[in-house]
Amino acid sequence: MFQDRHHISEADVVREATYGTTVLCTHVEDVQAYNSAILEKMAADGHVQDVKPVPLRHNIRTDEEYELHSAWMQDPTFHTLKEVGVGARVLVTENCDLSAGTANGATGTVVGVEEGPDQDDPEVMLVKCIRVKMDWTQKTVNLYARTTANKHHNGKTYTKHAHPLMLAWAITAHRSQVGHVRLPYPTLPCPALPCALPSPPELVLLPTRCTAPHTLCAVLHMPPQGGTINGHTIVHVRSIFTPGQLYVMLSRVTRADLIRIVGRLTPEMFEPVRIPGID
Repeated sequence: MFQDRHHISEADVVREATYGTTVLCTHVEDVQAYNSAILEKMAADGHVQDVKPVPLRHNIRTDEEYELHSAWMQDPTFHTLKEVGVGARVLVTENCDLSAGTANGATGTVVGVEEGPDQDDPEVMLVKCIRVKMDWTQKTVNLYARTTANKHHNGKTYTKHAHPLMLAWAITAHRSQVGHVRLPYPTLPCPALPCALPSPPELVLLPTRCTAPHTLCAVLHMPPQGGTINGHTIVHVRSIFTPGQLYVMLSRVTRADLIRIVGRLTPEMFEPVRIPGID
């Protein structure tokens, strides 16, 4: 099915990524790495402006307490947005305001970032509000650090807060299965940006960054309309967790000429769906 022209190198993943690229991954650590690298590239190219850190907010005050609860504090599935800038593509990670389109999995574009003084140190400015224009509803919403988790230890309650957002250039594979990746592409050009955004290029399947055998990475781009993916998207598969998972990812792409692959597809990756009790 795939010929030599479909195969590219691992180094091409970020280099060929454009503003509209979406990377589908099986592992959270790969999602974070790609999002960080693509954000840096978009900022360097001028498509994302004024990138700011978005630190985790919490009530831990001593180094000893932080070290004791470091695993809880560094949970990558909680603090999903570590940097943000105007023009960044983002995805909502929990239901907020359904009438405005901020449902879990919905995508949008950052059009504003507001800072405010830290409660403990007024001289330190922190990101307070992130303004996002939602792709589906075209409404602009204000999102604060509303995601909250608590931990009780030795009679004390520790609390951490994060914005319910993550960068949307890379997402985990399960989100593609429920169709979040097919939301309309952001209206271009974005009024918050000083330059026009590039048109979505071809779809690219790209390599994994790990050394595990039979790895795969693909790149998919959001189409201007809903439906199956027929543009640039990245699918990064290190291992298959569910029978048929890779098939679901690749089935979003409608044209083989839009696909680029790093690594080789194996029969094990296309393991058929099995119904319990039926051989």
